[in-house]
Amino acid sequence: MLDLLGHGQKPEHASKYRMDLYAEQMVGLLDHLEIDRAAVGGVSLGASVCLMTVARAPARVAGLVLEMPVS
Repeated sequence: MLDLLGHGQKPEHASKYRMDLYAEQMVGLLDHLEIDRAAVGGVSLGASVCLMTVARAPARVAGLVLEMPVS
């Protein structure tokens, strides 16, 4: 399970807490685990991160499970 940088904490520098960087963290986790393609899912912020991940790296996402994505 991915623990997003700063989730649940007040960010010191808001520029490091962006959806595109969260998506990079997701792809980084897949790389670290040597997973080429995966179904990903999340609730609220996690759902939005999954949507950004599929938008930026569609070949890495086999499917989505989403609940209450935030905008």
